Amino acid sequence: MAIPHEDVQKIFEYLRSPAIRNELLIRLLYQTGVQSVELANIRLADIDFGKREMRITSAKANEGDGNYIRYVYYHENLDYLMRE
Repeated sequence: MAIPHEDVQKIFEYLRSPAIRNELLIRLLYQTGVQSVELANIRLADIDFGKREMRITSAKANEGDGNYIRYVYYHENLDYLMRE
């Protein structure tokens, strides 16, 4: 079940330092639907900033499974946070 947009907005009112990083993480989780462990394992080499694409290694699948690697996309409104 998805978190209502209003509840997500409330989360941003209570961000702690480093605020930019924390806001980016929350927005990426919300926009892409990746799991927190998947997001934690992303490296710079996994991100194509031009395409706004991230390579995700599945937390649930095994390496031989067809869904082990997938790509997710983030909205252009995250470009600033991604650069920072």
